[in-house]
Amino acid sequence: MKTTLIAFCLFLVTCLPSFSQNSLLDRFEGMEGITSVYISETMLKMMPSMQVQKGVDVGKFAGRLTGITILSSELEATSKMLKKETAHIPKDKSYEVLMRIIDGETNVHFLIKKRPNNRISELVMLVDEMPEFVIIQMKGDMSMEEIQALTKQMNP
Repeated sequence: MKTTLIAFCLFLVTCLPSFSQNSLLDRFEGMEGITSVYISETMLKMMPSMQVQKGVDVGKFAGRLTGITILSSELEATSKMLKKETAHIPKDKSYEVLMRIIDGETNVHFLIKKRPNNRISELVMLVDEMPEFVIIQMKGDMSMEEIQALTKQMNP
């Protein structure tokens, strides 16, 4: 019994650190050379009319989000770390590529993750413009129509 208990405790001690670092924010927040921004669901709900530019109201869209995470680095070393950490996302079969822009040294990927009901649970944008690298991750319950409406507002 003692052996089983000790083995179980050792298992927990070795596994818990990996469970606590399950998000990019957990791994990179506070790291020198990386700017991190997290906007919680509560904060998003406090902004019923949020305009990002003249005529573009994302308030309704923001109300469907459960969080926004932004990580950015302008230093080559930390940008390479962020790039390496997210390199699997465009190749991951659970993500669908919405758009990819490759222009010289600039690579931009827009990806979504869908639920079985065809709703979008995650929208990810990866911008690689060395030495700068930016990750924007929006999680929530969105429809393609909401994303299209937002895009139309941005490009009248």
